[in-house]
Amino acid sequence: MDNPMAFQEALAQYRAAQNGAAMAKFSDWGVLRFSGPERAKFLQGLMTSDVLALGPGQSGWSCLLTAKGRIRAHVLLISREEEILALGPASALDNMAADFSRVIMLSQTKMSRAADLAAPVLLLGPRARAAQAGAVVAPDERFAPPGAWILSPANAADTVFAAMEAAGGLARLGPEAFEMLRLESGVPAFGPELGEETFPQEALLDGCVSLTKGCYLGQEIMSRLSRRGHVNRLLVRLKISGAKAAPAGAKIFLNGRESGFITSAAWSPRADAVLALAFARREDAAAGAKLELSGGIAAEVV
Repeated sequence: MDNPMAFQEALAQYRAAQNGAAMAKFSDWGVLRFSGPERAKFLQGLMTSDVLALGPGQSGWSCLLTAKGRIRAHVLLISREEEILALGPASALDNMAADFSRVIMLSQTKMSRAADLAAPVLLLGPRARAAQAGAVVAPDERFAPPGAWILSPANAADTVFAAMEAAGGLARLGPEAFEMLRLESGVPAFGPELGEETFPQEALLDGCVSLTKGCYLGQEIMSRLSRRGHVNRLLVRLKISGAKAAPAGAKIFLNGRESGFITSAAWSPRADAVLALAFARREDAAAGAKLELSGGIAAEVV
């Protein structure tokens, strides 16, 4: 980060999430609402996770795949008494809405944009109070420390967030501080790491994929990959020495042989170095593997 003042501000936000409480607002995310008596059955036949196993109040990450098994969407499904919500980036929700619109008329399921809900907020930190009156809460254990997604009514969001800040002393997380936390936790993002060039298993999303439920779009490919036992590349986290930045798309090498490329990178206060997510050849992805960037910059899988 070239601006020292901006870096210090991001560092203060990062420390608040590590030691206290912080929240990040995702203005470019949204929510799709599924209602009707066949909502779970409808999603069960299209998404990779076991949607029927989600009881009211439970949530889980899931993927929508192409027919070739690549990721069209990666969303958090939240089951409620009368509906299932899909929380995710607008581009992922657009893909879901476009694909589902072709088949939803065959089901007793209604799909709509949840315009009555404010943009999602992610709470992070050991003192972040997840349970808030008037809000939908879904835990997110992918982060360290763990987080929770908050969905508030659009007409009450300012009141809810002001109350949260007053009660918990919540700091506001900007994009730079959030990237520090995301990369330290190794959490892939839709766009940089997840998309129509990626199998779930390549991005270590095996927990989103059921191999025991019935058929769904891309299920045959998932079964084939399971029988084969591996994919050809894996998402890894790299610690990069002697560099202030690592651009997305930069190639990584092992002993002069191209191994893969970087997808995201940010300075890590914990590592005191640049951390990056990258796709590397499976045989190069073990912890401790010594790779490098162009120019001989050292990078180690951590």
